[in-house]
Amino acid sequence: FADMLIKSVLEAQLTQAHGAEVNIGGFEHRLFPLEVKVTEIGFTDPAQPQNNQLVVGRLAGDVELMPLLSDQLIMNQVDLLDVAFNQPRPAPGKVLRQPEGQSFDEILSEAKEALPTVDELLERSPLKTTA
Repeated sequence: FADMLIKSVLEAQLTQAHGAEVNIGGFEHRLFPLEVKVTEIGFTDPAQPQNNQLVVGRLAGDVELMPLLSDQLIMNQVDLLDVAFNQPRPAPGKVLRQPEGQSFDEILSEAKEALPTVDELLERSPLKTTA
């Protein structure tokens, strides 16, 4: 029951973030150790709703619990299989908002601004050294 609930919440949240329908075929999780497996993930292309912009056959990996409780997702080991782009959908996906027409340079600039610096990463990481 929990897997179905998590799957529907994940679909809704990803759809809102992406701006177009995101479908998930299956979701499974284990608590000890905390692991997830998501299958048949399809991200509708907002510019061409009859296609998926991205399809992932399987995403699986471990999840660190403590950061998750603080709304951070940290996965140290991730398997990403059967990735494809611009694939036809069985039916057109729902589009919430049209994508902004950004140039590659604008996207690259935004990505650079969003990435933390090395100092910021080190500040957030609980690094320990052994004597």
